[in-house]
Amino acid sequence: MLPPPSRRGLPGAGALARRTALLLGAALAAPATLRAQGRPVRFIVPYPPGGATDPVARIVAARMPERLGQTVVVENISGAGGTIGSERVARAAPDGTTIGLGTNASHSIAPNLHNLSFDTVTGLSPISLLCELVSVLIVNPDDPARGVSDLVERARRGGSITFGSAGNGSSNQLGGTLLAVQTGVQMQHVPYRGSGPAIADVMAGRITFMFEVASSVLPHIESGRLRALATTGATRHRLLPDTPTMVETLPGFVLPGWFALFGPPGLQPEIHARLTTAVRGVVDDPETADRIRQMGLDPLSSTPEELRARVLRDRTFYAPIVQASGVQQD
Repeated sequence: MLPPPSRRGLPGAGALARRTALLLGAALAAPATLRAQGRPVRFIVPYPPGGATDPVARIVAARMPERLGQTVVVENISGAGGTIGSERVARAAPDGTTIGLGTNASHSIAPNLHNLSFDTVTGLSPISLLCELVSVLIVNPDDPARGVSDLVERARRGGSITFGSAGNGSSNQLGGTLLAVQTGVQMQHVPYRGSGPAIADVMAGRITFMFEVASSVLPHIESGRLRALATTGATRHRLLPDTPTMVETLPGFVLPGWFALFGPPGLQPEIHARLTTAVRGVVDDPETADRIRQMGLDPLSSTPEELRARVLRDRTFYAPIVQASGVQQD
């Protein structure tokens, strides 16, 4: 007699359990790259919206899905100079679904200021640079100084020279500190709660000068509300060709600045390579590069090894400047 039609061809309970176990084991053994496909990629920006970091991240994130085949969602997690969001990246699962933007401030300056819970060189997986940036030494348009040497000479004669910053330990402060150290003159640091109020006080003539990222102050320079005395790159800025570099007055005065992309530590090689290829392809794309240039930044991709070396080199560069600034490490 044939078995009832409803049971014909169906495996027994033992066979079904064995088949389920085999399928589950195969799924768990599959590379994390395959398991993560189709899941959104969380792109953490460790700064609030505004400034240059957020729009750069969103420009890059918008072009990544076409190369990764995954949705990319930007999330702002700000605080503590960019280190809170970066810590989230450092603690994320190394499956390629969490990446984060980092800057010279959060990854090279911050380790000299704070006892971080992760190492910015060994505790993250570097993916690629996104862009480089320079700062501009800005003054009120009515200031009598026509060059950096005029500011230095005024200070040597006992004049009051003040410089603003976004806060203690910020790159703005370290720029002013480096200028004072290299020239041996006294300059008073005035910290603010962010760059915006400091820039406003330079415009109003309440403080003498400030170093600020070019992309943030170019509109004010073009409108005549600020005057640029010098830029901090190794060569003159393409959007300020008539403004000399700091190097032209003070040899060796170059302030490194960059944005880059990092992943959690321990990324599997195939995931790491896939992310690096995708990001470099986006940054090197002419359309993306042009949008970044329009912001006053310079698009630049890199290998993970080049980015790791950049973080370490700049961390070493900033260490003595942080010490000279007098800011206490916490």
